[in-house]
Amino acid sequence: MRSASPGDERAALIKEMIGPSWDDIFGRDALTEDHQRWQRAVGERRMAQSMNAVGEQPEHVALDAVIAAWRTGLTTIVQIPCRGSFTRVIGAHTLLLTAETRADIDRYRSALALFR
Repeated sequence: MRSASPGDERAALIKEMIGPSWDDIFGRDALTEDHQRWQRAVGERRMAQSMNAVGEQPEHVALDAVIAAWRTGLTTIVQIPCRGSFTRVIGAHTLLLTAETRADIDRYRSALALFR
């Protein structure tokens, strides 16, 4: 019987400490081309957002609408990673919307107006 190498022992200890990985649970087949495209799109959006000046962020451009929504109870905006424009009020304090809605200032203002 061959003893485990220090690298194998380390990997086993790490797995025991942090639990199974995505691959362990779902396997490589779960990471389809669609998933990879989605991951790239999310990364590109984050990069573009971080490169924008603060004054170009939707909240700053539509500041008057953000303030009005906040004054009527909005405390949380949840941006979901879906294609297209989608907006829903969730409870008395939360607005759910897509990145596309948030990026279009007119649509974003309309979404924020749901709290008036």
